[in-house]
Amino acid sequence: MAEAAWHTALAYAVTGRDLALGLQARPDPAGLLAELRARGLEPDQQPRVIPARLRAGLGAAQLAAALTELRRLARVDGLEPRTPAPGRRLGEPERRLLADRPPHWA
Repeated sequence: MAEAAWHTALAYAVTGRDLALGLQARPDPAGLLAELRARGLEPDQQPRVIPARLRAGLGAAQLAAALTELRRLARVDGLEPRTPAPGRRLGEPERRLLADRPPHWA
């Protein structure tokens, strides 16, 4: 597998900075996150478009998957685990939806 600037592109996506991070055979989101933190950088919530020159030679699906994993590891993916509020009663519209059954339901 040919090496490419995976980490440079990913770092740009989460920091907006064009860092020279060398070439990698494949992306390593956990390793990149450690490298960014060692440099005093934290990924942020602001999504950025990776310039075409940084995406050259990178597979789009693999890049998207690596970016998703990097954002998840850094906890900047906007997704927070939530539990239902304890003791909350369902409203009438919610009860109707739960009671609704398709015609073939017997």
